[in-house]
Amino acid sequence: MTARADRVLRGGHQGGGKAQSSPTATLSIERSPILPGERTGVTCNGSDPDNDPLTYSYTATGGQIVGSGSNVQFDATGLQPGAIASNA
Repeated sequence: MTARADRVLRGGHQGGGKAQSSPTATLSIERSPILPGERTGVTCNGSDPDNDPLTYSYTATGGQIVGSGSNVQFDATGLQPGAIASNA
């Protein structure tokens, strides 16, 4: 699973000629391991040095992400036992 925090640039935002800093993100899983058919909470804590608003997106190689924003659920319904890597 990967999570991303992207900044939202407002119309006309030029940064005053100053280079924009990239946001950073950390991903945490409420509990691990989980069994097929279970859900667990996923939190992505993002920060932007320029204080731009952030949007969050997630991808998973199995199961599905339920919800939006910085706090979502990972649903393991239909998965076979095994490992799924997580990255932020």
